[in-house]
Amino acid sequence: MHIPDGYLSPETCGVFGAGMVPVFATAGKRVRRVVKSRYVPLLALAAAFSFLVMMLNVPIPDGTTAHAVGAVLIAVILGPEAAIIAISTALAIQALFFGDGGVLAYGANTFNMAFVMTMVGYFLVYKPLTRNVSLTSPRRAFAAALGGYVGLCAAAFCAAIEFGVQPELFKSASGAPLYAPYHLAQTIPAMMVAHLTVAGGVEFALTLGVILYLQRANLPVLRINHADASESDADLAKPPTRLKWWYALGPIAAIALITPLGLIYNSGAFGEDPARAKPVWHHVLFSGYDFSHDKHPAVGYIISAFVGAALIALVLFGLFGLSRLVQRRRPPAAQPAGPTTAGPTTLGPTMLAPTMLGPTTSTAALTADRPPPTTISPSRTPDWLIQSQVGMCPCGCIGKRQRGSYVQKTLSGGATLMRQAMFGEDVATGPGLLQRIDPRVKLLTMLSVLIGTALVRNIEVLLSLYAVTLVLAVASHLKLSFFVKRVWLFIPVFTGVVVLPATLNIVTAGHIVVPLGHWWFGHRIGMTSQGLHSAALIVSRVAVSISIVVLLTLTTPWAKLMAALRAIYVPRMFIQIMAMAYRYIFYLLGSVDDMYTARKSRMVGADTDVKAGRAFVAATAGALFGKAHTLSEEVYMAMVSRGYTGNAVSIDTFQVRALEAVWVAACAVTIAATVGIDRAIGR
Repeated sequence: MHIPDGYLSPETCGVFGAGMVPVFATAGKRVRRVVKSRYVPLLALAAAFSFLVMMLNVPIPDGTTAHAVGAVLIAVILGPEAAIIAISTALAIQALFFGDGGVLAYGANTFNMAFVMTMVGYFLVYKPLTRNVSLTSPRRAFAAALGGYVGLCAAAFCAAIEFGVQPELFKSASGAPLYAPYHLAQTIPAMMVAHLTVAGGVEFALTLGVILYLQRANLPVLRINHADASESDADLAKPPTRLKWWYALGPIAAIALITPLGLIYNSGAFGEDPARAKPVWHHVLFSGYDFSHDKHPAVGYIISAFVGAALIALVLFGLFGLSRLVQRRRPPAAQPAGPTTAGPTTLGPTMLAPTMLGPTTSTAALTADRPPPTTISPSRTPDWLIQSQVGMCPCGCIGKRQRGSYVQKTLSGGATLMRQAMFGEDVATGPGLLQRIDPRVKLLTMLSVLIGTALVRNIEVLLSLYAVTLVLAVASHLKLSFFVKRVWLFIPVFTGVVVLPATLNIVTAGHIVVPLGHWWFGHRIGMTSQGLHSAALIVSRVAVSISIVVLLTLTTPWAKLMAALRAIYVPRMFIQIMAMAYRYIFYLLGSVDDMYTARKSRMVGADTDVKAGRAFVAATAGALFGKAHTLSEEVYMAMVSRGYTGNAVSIDTFQVRALEAVWVAACAVTIAATVGIDRAIGR
């Protein structure tokens, strides 16, 4: 689902980036007021957890990847505003350091995965389904999982729309798409099928497993965002469910939000063709709507639309009012005897730490109201210990070596991640050209070059820019083979694969230059010149954009990059959470590796049980949140003991020298020449 640079136009990226500014400001203000400073380490650990969840990517068409996100899971534990900050932090780390997701497309990515997924999954699904539900109820876990599923699908739908509108809004004079090549008719089915079936199921299973684990093993973590929730169903007093008046506006608001899509639709809507409208709209409320008169048809159309929406809203209000009237006339349900409420000060046995119960304190009173534990039957000897296994000879003629499970593959990918990070830190402190430039100047100039790259519409100019990045890599003492592999290993090659169908005439109409035969009632099929040009343009732009970001991250230590972001007025709390999350990623990777190694050491034979693997992943994720909760308390106490007051302090000092002035001038000339030559070739 990550959108790389080059898939969306600069105008689209600018709109989403500007739209997310008030979201970040509001979420950050509420997080500072509600989450408090002692939960800042836990918020950073939640961002690291989301980063690890998003490491497992499943390629799907239209240049996206399907994966779990964990936004609703974090919202359930820490709150929706904290989830927005945590997911945005994880996306920033991925975009800046690992090239997964674009820097210019950061606003669109955060809108989809941080804002839309959290708001839809938490407020539209989880909150309504868990109203007056106990903290340990299975319904709460199911509601969280369903919220994650629906929220992920909503985020995928938004990404599909962002991709699908690009060919309609931005194309060359020959009709070739300049950015994402697929239309809404291709992007929406491809994205929704993949996320409704694969990614949504992964999100559902992950969220369900983690919440169930926390309900059984670490209830205090769920208390962070549910301080007033009752612990068990026996302590609940369920009032009658009341329908809210704003439920009636939900369908109308959803329809109104997607109406701008009709502005870019080429064909006419049903009943709007004057030649065909009369037999359909013969009897209407406004005569101007049926196009029978030429006087102000647009005004009649708009007035009819408003009147129709008002009538629908009036009918819905009437139905909801009638239902509420029926509910008020029902006799009240009998209340159970005895105490029925459990306020936030009522602590169950799971909330009491072992140290809170003294050595002479009896736990009989705590467990008196609980059902007796289930009797555990003695376990039988496992099959793998009884059955004999055929040994494998080195030549492979007997037996077959088992492939590693997806858990093991994910951990091996995490080990690779650690090696790349350590290598990147060594390179960033080297004596190269870009390493000597002030990080603030380097960050701003690289962003400017990225914007200039997004404006280029000719392949020749992009290839020239890519040659410049290779020269800069050599001047910065980067191994050229490593730099090329780092850039082309996944995103550009994957982009070429996913845009390959766009070269066919069934997707991009135009002159066929590579005929591929006939299909479906004799229609010709082949690659068009417009499709080939569009595919080459997208791949070149993506390669150049990733090369620029890789140059920035490989030649700048992470601490200095954070200081540079703070120098350009990125909020202090966001910088602090991102710096902490970056370090916690490796801590959590080490914890997961230790748990998996301990599990493997107690097993004999191949790990082929998929169900057990899913249970292990869910339990590991839940245990990680428990570890994160404990670690956050320890980190906070350590920070306070060292004088932490809520403001991060950096010891890095920067100064602008003659080298920075020359670099700025060179970048300005490069951008001006690039855009000017591109426009000249375009004419």
